[in-house]
Amino acid sequence: MVQRRRSRLPFGTRVRLLKHFVGGTPARTAAGLVGVNRHTATLFFHKLREIIAARIAEDAPLDGEIELDESCFGGVSAKERKAVGLAARSSSSACSSAVGRSTP
Repeated sequence: MVQRRRSRLPFGTRVRLLKHFVGGTPARTAAGLVGVNRHTATLFFHKLREIIAARIAEDAPLDGEIELDESCFGGVSAKERKAVGLAARSSSSACSSAVGRSTP
């Protein structure tokens, strides 16, 4: 991992900015709440995102190029959805035609 220079921001300011980062506050809003320049908060948030991305990259189980074939991810294929839709339409039309009939 790349060695980073120590931040010149006071510890309390860094902690408050970090709390806003975790809370999802935009950098410009956090800057106003904490009392720092908006560029300082934006740079701080950007560096946090770089650190997070580097840690995720280190822990990634797959590396390099990954090729996916014609696989179905996340449930139902397009053919199955179409078949389900057709079956639903045909059963609803059968029900509506059955309602009009009288039983002897």
